[in-house]
Amino acid sequence: MMRRRDYQLAVGFLLLVVGAAIAQEGGTWVIPKILNTNKMEWTPVQDLEEQGWLKKELAVEPKSGAEIRLFFIPPGWIDQTGVNERHFTDYREWAFTLFGDLPFCSYDHPADDKCHLTIDRKGTYLDRPRNNIHGTEGPKRTAELGLPVSKTGYFSLFWREKKGKINYVHWPPKEEYLKMDKSLFTQPRYVQTDEMDWQPHPTLKGWLIKPLTDDSETKVSILYMPAGGVDQPHLEKQTKVQYHEFRYVLWGEMPFWYYKSPDQQKPELAMLQGGYFVHLPPGAVVGADRQPTSRTGCSFLQIIRYDLK
Repeated sequence: MMRRRDYQLAVGFLLLVVGAAIAQEGGTWVIPKILNTNKMEWTPVQDLEEQGWLKKELAVEPKSGAEIRLFFIPPGWIDQTGVNERHFTDYREWAFTLFGDLPFCSYDHPADDKCHLTIDRKGTYLDRPRNNIHGTEGPKRTAELGLPVSKTGYFSLFWREKKGKINYVHWPPKEEYLKMDKSLFTQPRYVQTDEMDWQPHPTLKGWLIKPLTDDSETKVSILYMPAGGVDQPHLEKQTKVQYHEFRYVLWGEMPFWYYKSPDQQKPELAMLQGGYFVHLPPGAVVGADRQPTSRTGCSFLQIIRYDLK
């Protein structure tokens, strides 16, 4: 009995020392941000001034203006103010549709008057590069072009690279835009994730993955943890987060462990459900115990930002 107790004390002391070392290496101890978005209030989207648009602000990086938010656009919405008409930006954007439908146009270049129509639906993933002309049309052109409007409304997780410049290319476009090199303009990448096949996770036994984006700036995936699973990468060890990581639980139950302070011997447990959002900033320390496990399994969207410092 004494030997077991001595062993437990030794393990506890080792965890304490390791935790302190991790904290000292990264400076101030950082605690992950956990939000139950189901209980958050919707607020008007003041920066866009569009009637009926609502948001839930989840994370903002002050230096760059990078942000993640939940968006709601009401059914039947038509752009009345022109704020969302044809435009392009100097920053990258991403979105994942959680519910509903939203017709959206893309254009090849400023002189292009043909709407390349896409209807975002549940499970649609969008990776929009810089300098992509996109948007919706006002009442007049919506009628002239016979464009559809949202029947059910639209609910999505949206995030952007940074806060940058928006260039409006209203029709007919100004001469300055017509003179621009057409090769500067880009096209978005759409992925219908509901139609993708799950792949075995390369390192986590029993887990599945749908890889969406993987480049020098970011990595985006949908991950599946089976029932009876835990956060395997951090099982019974402390792991210091290197890059900004975000998780949005799509459905199910996910046990999530983290450390609030360097003197914690056992990690804190949060049992996440569908609609929970987690921000793991660099310097945060996570872990995992063998119990409790996920009773239902879960699926979550994981975003890793290599470009945010």
